[in-house]
Amino acid sequence: MQIEDPPWVSHVLFESPWVLMVVLAVVGLALWWRRKRGWGLVMIALAGASWGLAWVVETDREAVMAATRELVAAAGPLDLERLDGWVDPDAVITSPGWPAEVRWDAARATLARAAERFGLEEQKLRGL
Repeated sequence: MQIEDPPWVSHVLFESPWVLMVVLAVVGLALWWRRKRGWGLVMIALAGASWGLAWVVETDREAVMAATRELVAAAGPLDLERLDGWVDPDAVITSPGWPAEVRWDAARATLARAAERFGLEEQKLRGL
């Protein structure tokens, strides 16, 4: 599953403002150099404002990516207490290699036993 691309303006303003910042800063410096200092300062201020706006605003895509990183961080070293906050107690886990669906509480118990028995310290995730 892939997250939809945002509108171009939203992406440039909030998620990746670097091109806009560089263009505004270069135009500002060019105006400053051509002795239009007032307009140059305005453009440089707009470049800074675009960075500040992107820093303050968290888009839905950024929130999903941050949550995914947090989930992977909880699953990687097998922190079951942290995973409990992410997985619904009624969740059912399936896999093509498993004969049946497994509820989270049973899967959690199996993971805890495996970690205790085999000294499981880390696991790898191939995808979400």
